[in-house]
Amino acid sequence: MNPKPVFLIVSISAILLFPVRAFAACDLCAIYSSLDPQTPQANSLTLSIAEQFTTFDKIQQGGEFVHNSEHQRMESSITQFVAEYDLSEKFAFQVTLPYINRSFSRVENGEREKGSEAGVGDLSLLARISPANYRSAEVSVFWDFFAGIKLPTGDSDRLAEELEHHSEEEEGGHDEEHHHQDKHSLRHGGESHGTVSAVHGHDLALGSGSYDFPFGGRVLVVAGKWLVDADLSYTFRTGGDFGYCYDNHFIWGAGAGYYVLSGHSSTVVAKLSLSGERKGKDEAFGVKQDDTGVHSVFWGPAVAVTFGESLSSEFGADFPIDVNNNGLQAVPSYRLKAAVSYRF
Repeated sequence: MNPKPVFLIVSISAILLFPVRAFAACDLCAIYSSLDPQTPQANSLTLSIAEQFTTFDKIQQGGEFVHNSEHQRMESSITQFVAEYDLSEKFAFQVTLPYINRSFSRVENGEREKGSEAGVGDLSLLARISPANYRSAEVSVFWDFFAGIKLPTGDSDRLAEELEHHSEEEEGGHDEEHHHQDKHSLRHGGESHGTVSAVHGHDLALGSGSYDFPFGGRVLVVAGKWLVDADLSYTFRTGGDFGYCYDNHFIWGAGAGYYVLSGHSSTVVAKLSLSGERKGKDEAFGVKQDDTGVHSVFWGPAVAVTFGESLSSEFGADFPIDVNNNGLQAVPSYRLKAAVSYRF
């Protein structure tokens, strides 16, 4: 086989971090997965470390920016440790364990609060199948599907805050008139006289306390030095701790790249992508939560580099084009990504 297409495939494969495009509530459903740093090999093990850092320092009420007079914010770092074993060129299994570190500043019960949450997140087990791939001298097409389960290994204690808010609503502590007063004050740069927080318990929780089921697929087409790819994923959520249930989550992505360097010792691919998500309102004891839903679109550049036949890395950034949220939420201003993989 001509080595040039092989090295092209190597460099392109390193760029597909799927579905790392997640943010906000989707932090809990983000799972690192990539095509291997080279074409799949039977009985091979690949170890990866993937980092995603997101800054949530803007506040939106119902999809519109409001003045962040209290400087509410959250910085979220998710480091995923991944082990993937290829049974063959068509079948593989993956284990992903995230370590989450979040620092925040918010208004809670009318007072400024700063703090952090750190620990292990929800463990994911995935199976991947690649039914058939097409390769020729001019064009190569790769596609696969995955499905799995997320286990409730992360600490979900922060979800207890949602239980407290639910109880307050039942007691009438969150009446409609007060809600509109808070909304009007925020839109005009004033400070709320109520317990208005843009960083919620469901944002800070390290785990969902639920068994969730992610599945999806992706396709990659290579023609000469150009490539295009697309991916879709859907996570089916079940009820978790404290009577809380995150809503099902849909993530999509598409991108185009160019092979700028090819060689026997290293390769480089540059890529530009669009990505987005759609998530409805979570539920607490069957009641829809008004500060949880989000629809968004991001764009961002990325660069993938390979060294030899085993080591690969990626660096990228994402920036919001449109974020349409429900209620009052802290939304992201940027996201940084990096990953390193090594095949044994």
